[in-house]
Amino acid sequence: MFVCDTHPLVWFLTDNPKLSLTAAESLKRAQAGDAIAYVPTIVLSEFLSLATRDRVPWERLFEFLLRLGGTQGFSFAELDLEVFSRMMYIVMASPQPRPDLELHDLSILATALLLSAKLITRDRKLR
Repeated sequence: MFVCDTHPLVWFLTDNPKLSLTAAESLKRAQAGDAIAYVPTIVLSEFLSLATRDRVPWERLFEFLLRLGGTQGFSFAELDLEVFSRMMYIVMASPQPRPDLELHDLSILATALLLSAKLITRDRKLR
């Protein structure tokens, strides 16, 4: 079980060589239904933002949404009050408070912590 950040997911869907072999294998396992990849709703929003700025083809976004609908290995993780509370904890009360994280990164990290899941990211701030 893992939570996926935006860029690894986009790289997976566009066959970008920037994606690490480990991340690619994890996402392939999820695609095959052998693992669960949680996709925070903020990641979908970022994906949409990349498409509107022509950084990712619209077809890839639509393809991904269709793929998610037919694959048991991918699941959405909503930004709800529990995630928001964990975000506040990370910013203010954790042993290593992280007020420097952007909201989308905070949401993704909070989701991974709540699910006790590994995080697939290349973002050094999140590691």
